[in-house]
Amino acid sequence: MITITRDNNNQILFMGLTLAAMLPYSLLLPWQYILYLSLVLLIQLLVSHLVKEKSRLLKFIFIIIGILIIVQYWGQLQINVIGMALFCLVLVLKPMEMHSQRDQQVWIVLCYFSVIAILFFDNSFLLFIYSSLLIIILTAFVIVIHFPGESFKNSLINSTGLLLKTAPMVLILFIVFPRLGEPAWNLPASGDNGRISVKSQGISGMSNTLNPGDLNQLSLSQETAFRVQFHKRRPESKDLYWRGNAFYFSDGKQWTSDYYLKSYLELQTPVKLNKIIHSKNKKLFEYTINQEAHQQQWLFTLGLPIELQTISNTEAVLSEDNLLLATEPVKQSIQYRQTSFATMRIKNAFKESQKALFLQALQLPENKRMANQTIALGRQWRNQYSDDKALLNHALNWFVQEEFYYSRDVPKYTDNPIDAFLFQGKQGYCGHYATAFAMLMRAADIPARVVTGYKGGEQSFVGNYLTLKQANAHAWVEVWLENEGWSRVDPTAVIPSERILEDDLRAQLRSDEAEQISVQHNKDHDKRSGTSGSSSFNKNFKRQFQQYSEYIDYLWDVWIIQYGQSNQQLLLAFSGLNQVNTVLLITIVAVIVVAIGLMLLLVRWKRPVTLQAVYQSLLKTLQENGFDTYQNEGPETLKKRLSSNMMSQDEKIKYSECIELLNHYMELRYNDKERILSETTLSNKQILDLQKKINSIF
Repeated sequence: MITITRDNNNQILFMGLTLAAMLPYSLLLPWQYILYLSLVLLIQLLVSHLVKEKSRLLKFIFIIIGILIIVQYWGQLQINVIGMALFCLVLVLKPMEMHSQRDQQVWIVLCYFSVIAILFFDNSFLLFIYSSLLIIILTAFVIVIHFPGESFKNSLINSTGLLLKTAPMVLILFIVFPRLGEPAWNLPASGDNGRISVKSQGISGMSNTLNPGDLNQLSLSQETAFRVQFHKRRPESKDLYWRGNAFYFSDGKQWTSDYYLKSYLELQTPVKLNKIIHSKNKKLFEYTINQEAHQQQWLFTLGLPIELQTISNTEAVLSEDNLLLATEPVKQSIQYRQTSFATMRIKNAFKESQKALFLQALQLPENKRMANQTIALGRQWRNQYSDDKALLNHALNWFVQEEFYYSRDVPKYTDNPIDAFLFQGKQGYCGHYATAFAMLMRAADIPARVVTGYKGGEQSFVGNYLTLKQANAHAWVEVWLENEGWSRVDPTAVIPSERILEDDLRAQLRSDEAEQISVQHNKDHDKRSGTSGSSSFNKNFKRQFQQYSEYIDYLWDVWIIQYGQSNQQLLLAFSGLNQVNTVLLITIVAVIVVAIGLMLLLVRWKRPVTLQAVYQSLLKTLQENGFDTYQNEGPETLKKRLSSNMMSQDEKIKYSECIELLNHYMELRYNDKERILSETTLSNKQILDLQKKINSIF
């Protein structure tokens, strides 16, 4: 048996559950603050014997320190996250004032709110499972509080049963209730810098400005950027370039994007270029992207976007430079189905108005000292080559001949980054190569823009989709060639593999075919050396576990998080309900809910009430009026305690009537064997009298 009080070992359970309810906020709040709250709980457990006055002083000290820590991170958190930080502080201090059943109930309500509120910030599958288990445990505590003496094991069983009983109705409402076009709430977790730390809000992989080497930090992150599922067929690995943003203006140090200044082509209806026939073009691919939130407007597309078929939770527009953009910053994960050309080069598929981008794509730094050596080299190449393609090939060969290295660990090129990279360091990441190559092309009078996005993708062996991590972030260049339009050029791709200094970068830049050859080579080596034992098994097991975990997240994101109007229409069409209009659907759902409610009331009204149920009602009423009762206590023992000499005169008068009730109950319950066998019900006048007497006493 378990009875929740402050004076026994169950204090540890209070602290443990409080910690469990607060712990998920480590995804949202600074780890220093979470560590402080954990220490507060531990100190409370050690000094729980303090008198009330000292307890108040200690609580005041905890509050002041907690507020000071929050103030330290004030500029990095938005107001709603700061509010949750203060709430967590209240939650961990509540056990210090647990003196009555009412305090216990307030504590449980706070825990409920904490468990549910975190789902507004992070709605991942694992956190949902964690929150569901915690809700079951909290509900079990509610049962124990209201039914003292009830075993915690039975309370857990009853709590689980309650959750399972409500699950079918929740599932029905989730499937058929009309979906909103966008969420009714918006809880971004980022600060002013646009970066955020929780999974459901994503990680802001890129921004509207680009400094050479900015993508270095992204290469260390294994957070998911988006997942892609191709329909029918997928492109070759060399064509897996996912465009996100384009940069035109540079001061020699920083590149900026100005897509928000351009006119947009609205995609309210599918947009097609040159009336391209899908089935007859091998470079045309159809795919669905599930993109994590990144607090920016761009949507990632393969090569040149041709047709936007569906999109959830937002609307999209197409910029003049063929960037697919959301009309609002992407603050939650979204799903869209897209058709694209794998490359940017499509004959006669470009509008004359796009040539207005020439002026932007030829811009050079106003400061003549910035990138002056680079500009001089580009102009020298132009004097040598009149043909743009020949100049382009010469530039790529120059990067190979000059022995440039591809590395993440490079010095910071601060004063004149492009010249310092090209003529001094000669070591850099994709951002260095892309910005330097674009500047060389502009100096040679070839329009060029820097494009950032992602490259490649890891194929899941569990599901038919690619996963793009933040580590896949990449930068390349698009140049304008006469009669061909914009063409993709990746200067980092020409760097020989022996000049890639980090093994993980080398593996990231390999094609799928090369990776498969490498895997097979390692297997053959293990067989020859006899080392294909536990180490290989552990690696494979870890990889498979990660793949299955990601696949579960993928399904959860597609069918639960992304379950919007399009998915609902698809599901209703499959069930034959797609012709039902919204008003009729709401009416059907309302009728079902009312019918179920009436059935439950009817069942409860007709349910027979036995003598034992009336006795339990008396116990509950005594408990509510301050008299402790126990489930394992018989009526005779209870009657003796009610007649105790320790009570006041008023209590003796009130409880004397309860003693008469108990005598009447025992006479009915134990002296009439036939009535016991026939399960006397509410129609029995004697039981009705008992119930009326209970109500009249209290």
